[in-house]
Amino acid sequence: EDEELFLLTVRAIGRISRISLNRASEMIAISLEDSLRRLEDENSPDEHKKTAIYIVEEVAKNAPTTFRFYSQRFMAIVYGILEHPNENVRLKAAYTIDHILSMTRERIETHDIWGNAPKPLANLESLRFYENTYHNLKDGLDTDGAPLPLEKAHGYLTAFQILLSRGNDFVSPPNYTQ
Repeated sequence: EDEELFLLTVRAIGRISRISLNRASEMIAISLEDSLRRLEDENSPDEHKKTAIYIVEEVAKNAPTTFRFYSQRFMAIVYGILEHPNENVRLKAAYTIDHILSMTRERIETHDIWGNAPKPLANLESLRFYENTYHNLKDGLDTDGAPLPLEKAHGYLTAFQILLSRGNDFVSPPNYTQ
């Protein structure tokens, strides 16, 4: 029952994040800041981290424009979250990477208000983001022969699966030469 209430609350925050009213935007910004702070804090209790990653994933899914501002900060800490002992926390971290990849892809496809195609720099930045994420995940799986902890293997391989499933979005013929 507590878990069900928790999930309903987090989904409500995600739905509220769709609203572009000033008060709602302020509340979401405060929630995101607090959530990211909890995820960054190594001493933060596991339950706080669980709540934080659920909020972050809901906002990334429901309000990509709002979350875009926080995406780099999230990517700086996501690799530690992918090793979390709780499977659902690892999955939410991987799903949030998926939402960021989706936002990045949409940025490539978005034309300006006059119908002009996106600038090549947006394509290059998106490709670099994809490549950096790929290399960070690959490096995280490299243990120089030491056994890989189960939680880390699960989290990183789940994120890798998501990354590779979106690879076609980023490695298209115009990007081959880049």
